[in-house]
Amino acid sequence: MAKKFLDGKKLKFMLVDDDKIIREIIGEMLRLNGQEIIEAVDGNDCINKIKTSDKDTDIILLDIRMPGIKVPEILKEVKNNSPKTSVIYLTSVKAFEPSEDDIKQGWKVELESPVIGYIEKPVNKNELLQKIEKFLKKKENKTWQ
Repeated sequence: MAKKFLDGKKLKFMLVDDDKIIREIIGEMLRLNGQEIIEAVDGNDCINKIKTSDKDTDIILLDIRMPGIKVPEILKEVKNNSPKTSVIYLTSVKAFEPSEDDIKQGWKVELESPVIGYIEKPVNKNELLQKIEKFLKKKENKTWQ
């Protein structure tokens, strides 16, 4: 029998991307694997939804290049309003390749940054699911090896 994504655990994801097609594709990949999805069209929409949600979002998949509010401000609002939420960057920028050490330092600095990793777009279903599981396991273990 095939292993279930997140061992069958259902999480609440917020997918923040100004590209509707990306939101639809990644959202559907996660929905088909039993996950709850909230979509946000930009950083302002993300922040508004975090502030008005009755339940914490577990993971935010955040496009790093969108018009409007910038990523550091979004991260600050996430930390202040939903401190248990983790953030995974979505990027189509090839130059954005932080090392494991960079992510580790980001985790320790900024009073426990919510960023736990990044996923490069375009992404296929298996890669998306594997990376999310990998980042969550590292976060739980607080290990970056």
